[in-house]
Amino acid sequence: DYVLDDKLQSASGGKVRARLLWNFPDARTVTKHSSAAWPGSVLAPNAHLELGSGAPVNGSVWVASLHGTGGAETHHFPFSGC
Repeated sequence: DYVLDDKLQSASGGKVRARLLWNFPDARTVTKHSSAAWPGSVLAPNAHLELGSGAPVNGSVWVASLHGTGGAETHHFPFSGC
């Protein structure tokens, strides 16, 4: 299913985004280089998440630390996957 993420809209009314998990269990650093919103939740418990200056992460975020500038932010859309 195609995931279009603009904070209020996503495939199947947000159901796909809510079940999408980006899992980086061993990462020390995760860097978002895009100015597009990142749909889904990010699980990187040992990593520093660098959001850059672009659009938000639209989901839950579990990281050791994070940093962003400009329009970088997180929007809490709870993960509902298994």
